[in-house]
Amino acid sequence: MAPVPHRRSRSETEDSVLLGIESASSSLRPGPSKRQRLSTLTPGVETDGYSDIGRDSREVTVYEDEPFNPQDYETRRDARLNNDIQNQEKDDLRSTQLVRQHFDEFKENLPAQNGIIERVSCTNFMCHENLTVPMGPLINFIIGHNGSGKSAVLTALTICLGGKATSTNRGQSLKSFIKEGKDTCTLAVKIKNQGDTAYRPELYGSSITVERHFSRAGTSGFKLRGANDRIVSTKRADLDDISDHFALQLDNPMNVLTQDMARQFLNNSSAADKYKFFVKGTQLEQLDMDYMMLEELVDSTEVKIQQRLYDVEVLKSNFRQAEEKHKIAQANEGLNDKIRNLTRQMAWAQVEEEENQLAKYDNGIGQLDQKIADREAAAEQQSTEYTGADESHNRAEQDVNRLQEELRPQQEQYDEINKSFQENKTKLLESQSQQRDLNSSLRTAKANVEKAKAGIEEEKRRLEDQNGGEHARRLEEVEEAKEQSERLRGNHESHQQQKAGLDQAKDAARRDLAAAEPVAREAENSVKDAERLLQNLQSNQGQQNAGYDPRLPTLLRAIQSETRFRERPVGPIGHFVRLKQSKIHWSSILERTFGGALSAFVVTSNSDERILRDISRRVGCSVNVYIGNGQPLDISNTQPDPQYDTIFRILEISSNLVQNMLIINSAIEQTVLIESQEDALNFMYGSNGARPRNTKACVCFAPNPGNDSKKRGEGIRYSNTANATRSDPVLRWEQASRIQIDNEAQIRYQRENVDLAKKDLEDADAKKVELQRTLRGAERDLADWSKTSKQLKLDYDKADEHWQQIRDALEEEIPQDGRLEELQNQLREAEAETHQYEEDFGNGVVEKDLINDAQTKIREQMNGLQALVDECNAKIEKANKKINTLRGKREDALREKNLAIQKVEDTKNDKTELEQVREQQREKVEEFHGEASKICPRVPVDEGKTTDHLEKELDMTIKQLERARSQQGGSLEDLIRATTVARRAWTAAQKELHNLGTLAHEVKVTMVARRDRWIDFRRFISSRARANFSYLLSERAFRGSLKLDHKSKLLDLSVEPDITRSSDKGRQTKTLSGGEKSFSTICLLLSIWEAMGSPIRCLDEFDVFMDNVNRDVSMKMMINAARRSVGRQFVLITPQAMGNVDSADDVKIHKMRDPERGQTTLQFGT
Repeated sequence: MAPVPHRRSRSETEDSVLLGIESASSSLRPGPSKRQRLSTLTPGVETDGYSDIGRDSREVTVYEDEPFNPQDYETRRDARLNNDIQNQEKDDLRSTQLVRQHFDEFKENLPAQNGIIERVSCTNFMCHENLTVPMGPLINFIIGHNGSGKSAVLTALTICLGGKATSTNRGQSLKSFIKEGKDTCTLAVKIKNQGDTAYRPELYGSSITVERHFSRAGTSGFKLRGANDRIVSTKRADLDDISDHFALQLDNPMNVLTQDMARQFLNNSSAADKYKFFVKGTQLEQLDMDYMMLEELVDSTEVKIQQRLYDVEVLKSNFRQAEEKHKIAQANEGLNDKIRNLTRQMAWAQVEEEENQLAKYDNGIGQLDQKIADREAAAEQQSTEYTGADESHNRAEQDVNRLQEELRPQQEQYDEINKSFQENKTKLLESQSQQRDLNSSLRTAKANVEKAKAGIEEEKRRLEDQNGGEHARRLEEVEEAKEQSERLRGNHESHQQQKAGLDQAKDAARRDLAAAEPVAREAENSVKDAERLLQNLQSNQGQQNAGYDPRLPTLLRAIQSETRFRERPVGPIGHFVRLKQSKIHWSSILERTFGGALSAFVVTSNSDERILRDISRRVGCSVNVYIGNGQPLDISNTQPDPQYDTIFRILEISSNLVQNMLIINSAIEQTVLIESQEDALNFMYGSNGARPRNTKACVCFAPNPGNDSKKRGEGIRYSNTANATRSDPVLRWEQASRIQIDNEAQIRYQRENVDLAKKDLEDADAKKVELQRTLRGAERDLADWSKTSKQLKLDYDKADEHWQQIRDALEEEIPQDGRLEELQNQLREAEAETHQYEEDFGNGVVEKDLINDAQTKIREQMNGLQALVDECNAKIEKANKKINTLRGKREDALREKNLAIQKVEDTKNDKTELEQVREQQREKVEEFHGEASKICPRVPVDEGKTTDHLEKELDMTIKQLERARSQQGGSLEDLIRATTVARRAWTAAQKELHNLGTLAHEVKVTMVARRDRWIDFRRFISSRARANFSYLLSERAFRGSLKLDHKSKLLDLSVEPDITRSSDKGRQTKTLSGGEKSFSTICLLLSIWEAMGSPIRCLDEFDVFMDNVNRDVSMKMMINAARRSVGRQFVLITPQAMGNVDSADDVKIHKMRDPERGQTTLQFGT
């Protein structure tokens, strides 16, 4: 069996000889090229050493091989043909014995574990709209009438596994295979992938499905799927790797014989054509072309070796020249002594200049000390003046507050009386208007009464004259019916009046429920917030900066590394404030009250503030910066009564700067903390109206709506200003704590908050359920009322209808009788109206008198209070003018004080900056001194010479030395470096030449061995094919031989159908009958197949020119040959019936569906 070559890559190997040699078996492309004569290298290339600089010399070894003969490649390749011909008889005898043993030996034909086709699927391909052909693992026959699309299976297999459209002889492009009327086509081939030699089973699994999609628009692509139908790759290169791994060789014309190829091979092929099929099918031709290209590559390598020999000589010459320059440079070291002396003086001259500058800074600092003392005295004087102005201003404010306290109850009383006066005035005006309307209405009602009485008398006289007692009885019956109807109407109207109360009860229940729902939602949110805060506390344990800006650690590191600060900033403030453990329930309110102050920093000077702000901008962490003084403030006389907690009393502050800042900016010593809202209100606004001592604000917990508990974490802040009081909500702090708190205590406290929030949620839910029950009861009551209302309305309607009927009957009999009733109704209405107007008029007169009396008393009280209020307002206005005057004086004094303090600070800053400059100068002097000491011990500098003078003299000397060096090509170090580089380049070139020569020698040796092995392959394959051919002919009692002429590249058959003839000379194939010729060619095909390594063989319509006898024999012979080819898969296509083939487990027959009616040929797109 011939070797199966690996797939050849597409990379070129012209530039890298080594890469080309290593990949020659897989990267060579066949092509005509004239072979260059192989040259030999002369051994013993001279190498010299340069021991002074430590060079290790290396000899170049060049192999002297036997040169190839000057003939071309094919001449050298075929040089052993005569030896092959001499050994042919011996080879044929050995092959015949092996073939007979192979034919006689029984081997179970088991399916291969991988590399065989399991299924072929086509969609819109050729004549098939949807075709799936499952393949057996061993022998497959595809049968069907002409035009049924048998060959489409073979064509689909070739194209799906990467074959070209032209190689199938069925079309010129992919789009020609798309079914008429369709735009796209899909092919799929499933390949078995099991066993030890499976292809990447960890990626693909037990099978590989190759899909190819193409369309009429020209698009085409592949998809490689694993056993789980997941797409693994879409690259053509991966498909080629799979084909190479399984050695499918679908582009081998002997591996997949299409109709045209089978027809050409079986019937029309000449001896030369058969030889081409033979060398292509056994892959001998491909190996031959690869070896020819490999020899050409070896030739080009030897040419490069000749070129490299010249390059080595050039590098050797460069090394010798560099060595000579190095020796010359050693003599040019005369000017270095002068340069060294000038360099030493210049170094110490710089030290002297810096020491003089340091003395100037020391003198300037002494002058600033005196200036600071003068300005501090002036600042003290301004501070005394400001203190006096501030005390005067505070006394004036206290006077205004006292007057306002005196005015407040009088003003409140006056406002209340004035409100009553306006209300009475409005009532009086309304009463007068009502009296006028009632008087006019009363006169009209009395006239209507008189008119109705006169009409009734006249109507009674007329009716008595017209009808006697019967009419009176009928009138009485009508009156009774009318009374019954009015009574029922009254019942209905009375019942209707109850609806308003029921509606109110329902609306009230709905409002209560609507009000309870947000309370329940708020309670639920409170539970979630409390649990989230507890989780954050637990997850942030040990993280001190969790509540700050994420870039704070970067800022702190930058502050630590900064050296310009007079005093290092203190911050963030929250790091220096600790809440007492017993007061942990105030933590949220304190966080919200302080706000951004806890993230701020405190410095002691303006310069430090500017430095800190620059650093914060640089690191991207914005913070507030306060300027303060580290001297503790005296607050012993400015705090509230000791019985009350203040923010200051529940905190432990570890920095005086931080404590002063919080006292000044947040008044922590005068902010009282009281848990109960009622107690807080009583404390701030007691019954006596006096404000609490030393208290600017009071903070309490916010009440919880819906119960009597307090909202933990939320509060209300009550504060007093000069002119008013105010209250502000304090929202819960939802972020990590910045105040220093014991973490375990905070977690315990937060767990209590979670439990309380859950209790509030339970209470809110219970109240909500109760209100829902109340609402449902109100709705039931309203439904019962509606039912009763309908019944009362029905009774009233019936009674009213009865009254209407008898009244209408009476009017029909005596139409004028209704006149009396109408007049009586008018009389009753007029009398009732007159009575009501008289009663309302009398009540109005009494009410008016009462209002007038009350208004007179209220006016007298207002006049007295107005005088008191005006007097107090005048005093307050005068006091406010005084405050404004004193405020201006205090502001002026404060401005002068701050200006004086600022001048002191500026002078101190100037001193600090100068001290920093002096310190930097001292460090610079020390640095210069250290650097100069590294050059040499201190040397005196020539009198009158400065650094600039020495530098110019040094430059002149250096230029003089450089001119000398330019003449020698560089400094001594440069020349030593150049000599080393030249030596390394020469050594590397020698090594590369040695390696290249070794590689060329090894490749040539390998090439000779591979060429001999290829000739042996061809010899043994030819011998085996001849033996197989003879043996297969004998199965039908034929005798013949296979003639292979490798020199002329001819393959011919000699067959004698009559085995009884004694002549050894057979007949040429042209003298045979059609069946005999086809049978003989089938034997040749099977012989070649035995020499092929692919796991699959495909043959299309091999028996179209055979008679039944030859076809039966050929079919059995092919089946037997297939069974002897253990593990090989066969796909045989025939239009004939398969009735003569015995069914077996290893034979699978696929019958194609008959072609559609009227279809005679397959239609392909152009």
